[in-house]
Amino acid sequence: MANEQRLRTVNRDTQLLPSVVVTEQQSLLVVKKLLAIAVSTITYLRGLFPEKAYGSKFVEEQKVMILRDERSCPGAKQIVQCNGNNTVSKMPCSNIRKASILLVRKLYTLMQHLGPLPDSVCLSMALSYYDDVTPQEYEPPGFKEGRSDGITFEKECVKLTVGEVVSPFHMLKVDVTTERERLEQVDDTEPITFRDRLAVKMSKEEVVFKTTNKNY
Repeated sequence: MANEQRLRTVNRDTQLLPSVVVTEQQSLLVVKKLLAIAVSTITYLRGLFPEKAYGSKFVEEQKVMILRDERSCPGAKQIVQCNGNNTVSKMPCSNIRKASILLVRKLYTLMQHLGPLPDSVCLSMALSYYDDVTPQEYEPPGFKEGRSDGITFEKECVKLTVGEVVSPFHMLKVDVTTERERLEQVDDTEPITFRDRLAVKMSKEEVVFKTTNKNY
């Protein structure tokens, strides 16, 4: 019994996301954490970095591996530093939003059904922002000016919508584009291509996350 109680305490203490968002700053923090979860999940399940570059956290019952500032892994260290060292630290809370659970689980499912990567791979990131609200000379830390040419695929590609989290202040949307032949058969009982719109209902006292499932 004592061991079980300690295990539950560890799980609660390593939870990542709050169940209530009432301010813009809280909303921004949630977006940063979800972005870290998404990037870490993709790089971990696709084998881009060694195991030691990750630490384990929990989104409710779902264990996730999060990139950390590992000196012996320059690539992982660079990604963490590009995020301004906003690491995914523990955030005590009583409940985890269904929005986050759905997003994480669908991302895990999709990554596990993609074909293997080639022996030689590279990771690149592009950041877009609005010119009308961003100073002309501004360059985000860790990025340099580039062209928005998109990604070119040699074969037919398919775009999959993983999930979308919306708050009164921000929105995080995760789509995955891959070559069709690299996508293995996914269980038909839970298709990856449907969109889970994770809307937020706002009241005077608090903001809570709700989920509406739609098939496309």
